Amino acid sequence: MLIDKVKPDPNLVAVVFGFIGYAAYAAQQVAGFFFGSSRGSDEKTRAMADAVMALGTLS
Repeated sequence: MLIDKVKPDPNLVAVVFGFIGYAAYAAQQVAGFFFGSSRGSDEKTRAMADAVMALGTLS
């Protein structure tokens, strides 16, 4: 078979797999930011707004 005769360059394989690993890591970071810190930031903002409103009603 043709596949048995083709031997890829080990350096090229390392670069390709390195790029795949980098892309997977970047996607994980983007997903973590979007679903993690953004929601937490929204909740924190709401909590701070509620606290300020509560202070305004005490006066």
